[in-house]
Amino acid sequence: MAQQLQQAYDRVRSPLPPAERWVDGALAEVARRRRAVLVLRYLEDFSTEQIAQALSMSPGAVRSTTHRAYETLRGLAEQERSPDDRLAAGG
Repeated sequence: MAQQLQQAYDRVRSPLPPAERWVDGALAEVARRRRAVLVLRYLEDFSTEQIAQALSMSPGAVRSTTHRAYETLRGLAEQERSPDDRLAAGG
């Protein structure tokens, strides 16, 4: 399982088109365990139960870790937006 996680992360770290480089950099800013959950969930399509088993976590911990990781990415995206973009989006 650890090898699968490393391979998935290596794919994320491979050269990306310019439009996807932000995601690569943002993932690098996410704490390791949260990043692992995101990679397994969204890039490897693991179920909550599979992630829990792979990372020795409870399913509830996987769900909360996924949520926190997503919120971290959202915060990073918000920092990248210009003030004009925020006003146009209503936020």
